[in-house]
Amino acid sequence: MDASVKDFVRAQREEPPPRAIARISRMIAQLEGEPPSRARESGFAWLFLALAEAALRAGKVREGERAWLTGYSYARTARDSEAFAWALALEEVRSLARNTRVAQRRKHRR
Repeated sequence: MDASVKDFVRAQREEPPPRAIARISRMIAQLEGEPPSRARESGFAWLFLALAEAALRAGKVREGERAWLTGYSYARTARDSEAFAWALALEEVRSLARNTRVAQRRKHRR
């Protein structure tokens, strides 16, 4: 996996979620132009997982869920154990965000 993608992802964790989402989305679009390879799939894994994390930080649970599932799938396809481990770590964050969203809906219905 290209170290520059990992460095980019790490840098986005420090950015406000809306800015990180925009930058990561642009990077994903750039990577789509690359020829298929294991490195490209790994790059997609890292970028979609970063997008999931940023979306969840922004309270965009559905977008975070979709990005997480895509990143998880790419991590498995690329056999990138480091990205796969991050996906599993984000699973806990996803669960918390999902449960919080469900609790908020229930509270508003009453």
